Amino acid sequence: MKTYKHIVFTRFDTHSASRFDKDWLKYRLEIFKKYTLQSLLNQDIKDFAVWIRYCEDYKDEVKEFNKYLKTLSIPFFFTYSKDGIDYETEELYDYVKDVDLVIETRIDSDDMYHKTALAEIENQEIEENKIFIFQDGYLYRELTDRLYFYEGGSGPFYICVYPKEIFINQKLKKEYFPYLPDASRSPNKKKLSDLKFVVVVHDKNDSRYTAEDVIRWGFPSGSFSKVKDYNEIRRNKKEILNEFKIWTN
Repeated sequence: MKTYKHIVFTRFDTHSASRFDKDWLKYRLEIFKKYTLQSLLNQDIKDFAVWIRYCEDYKDEVKEFNKYLKTLSIPFFFTYSKDGIDYETEELYDYVKDVDLVIETRIDSDDMYHKTALAEIENQEIEENKIFIFQDGYLYRELTDRLYFYEGGSGPFYICVYPKEIFINQKLKKEYFPYLPDASRSPNKKKLSDLKFVVVVHDKNDSRYTAEDVIRWGFPSGSFSKVKDYNEIRRNKKEILNEFKIWTN
């Protein structure tokens, strides 16, 4: 039986500091701490690590935050991206050196997984070149405390299984799943349970689009993801959100 390690990957490198200033980063780190991090700490399983990739422009600004993350029970690894290349990867690669496969579970730095999500992934048959997808979930509007059903399309909640040798080789890794980020195109994909993630919509998802735009038209990132309907979920909303480590008023 092949051995593996499970790594949850998130990033703060989508935009460089030339587009978003340091105030944006500070705000997004707090959103990550309030939502994404809480959902990861709340997982039913604990045998995973978290990999955070930053834009190089933010390297100095995240030092204290990284120190805080290193005090938590989950292993954290930090890399920096510049011109499409990851730097300071030694600690991350050392973490997986003794296994055959690496499960890389993707999540945006302002979203959440249900407490059972990572366990469901590990309950699958873990094979190289496999992709798992959480297709449909929830959307939570932070400012108005409203919850909706979310239709995933080819959204960001996908999981890739790499041979260790591919995972640690940046060039080969990009070639291994050439259809990403549209994971729905994978011939080896398997759809997992619905309602296992929450997309959190807040004030600074993106400088070009408001939260209302996202709810009304979906995300303009090419993911074809959208709110399933405009009927707010009221019944059992608090109980639903508590499964993702949110406490509502």
